[in-house]
Amino acid sequence: MSSICIIVTGQLRKFFSSDMLYSFKRLINNCKKVYSTIYIICIVNEATESEISKLNNYLNSLSVLFYIDEYDKNSKYIDIFKEINKSRLSNPSFIKMSEIYNKVNGEIQKIMTTTSHTIYHSNNGPFGFHLQWHQLEIGINHLLDYEKKNNIIFDIGVRMRFDTSIVDREFYPYMPENDLLKQITFNNKIETQLKTKMDELGISTIDQYIQFMKDNQITFPKYISNYPDTSFGCYFFNNYVSLENIKNCKDKNILYCFVDHLMFGKRDTFIKLKDFFKKIGTYESNLNQKGMQAFFSSECQLLNFGFNNNINPLIYTCHSVFILRR
Repeated sequence: MSSICIIVTGQLRKFFSSDMLYSFKRLINNCKKVYSTIYIICIVNEATESEISKLNNYLNSLSVLFYIDEYDKNSKYIDIFKEINKSRLSNPSFIKMSEIYNKVNGEIQKIMTTTSHTIYHSNNGPFGFHLQWHQLEIGINHLLDYEKKNNIIFDIGVRMRFDTSIVDREFYPYMPENDLLKQITFNNKIETQLKTKMDELGISTIDQYIQFMKDNQITFPKYISNYPDTSFGCYFFNNYVSLENIKNCKDKNILYCFVDHLMFGKRDTFIKLKDFFKKIGTYESNLNQKGMQAFFSSECQLLNFGFNNNINPLIYTCHSVFILRR
């Protein structure tokens, strides 16, 4: 039996609905069949005392180890958040990427509006969507502290949000071994989708599919993949990079991501995400200029961060897998 650490971030206002609580309890029960130690770290934002008390009672009822940290109650966290984002505005690479983004922002806005996606601000707006990544950094620091104090090394690290409902009854985070197809698809539903897509394209091997992804990159003014369910880069990038690395490398370093709501990987891969908040928007890459026109979105930033830190992100779309966003 092994161990798993689950970091949950965000606001509690939707977490206490019956379907959310049922979904989370089922996830924990599924994990208990596989993991002997389950440690849950909650980094909560904007919660009342009664909500914190309710969360504490609920986690107690699950019979797991847990820790609750209130983000907005700690002025140090807020000060660091502001300081890092201020420094980002003067980062030369961030400025360069922002200029590229802003040159085409009007066209992107028109495209994004019709697809109901959200514009992520660069130089001019707040860094609101960065908050969840600062909370993840804090959660990973708690994970590392717990390991040190309790002489334990977790096997799997997970990050999810309080507004994430998992609809797959059998789902739990784990790392498929040995079989390449199962490693890149994670579950039967995604595997079936990929096989169907390969059949449609007359492709019979993963090598051929990797080459297909290379040959069919997204170019401006288009920015959404024609193959989002099997792009492995969510909507924004046909991700041959991770597929090629997973196929060729002994150390797979896979980070399974269901959009930016839920992600997990082996412990040594997962804890690298501690630096993600500080690095958002600072990687210069031709991906920012060729295909990833929404490169300030969390999904694109995860891809760029992964490619620069020996992580192979596999990003699946929301509707094609397990998650309903409430």
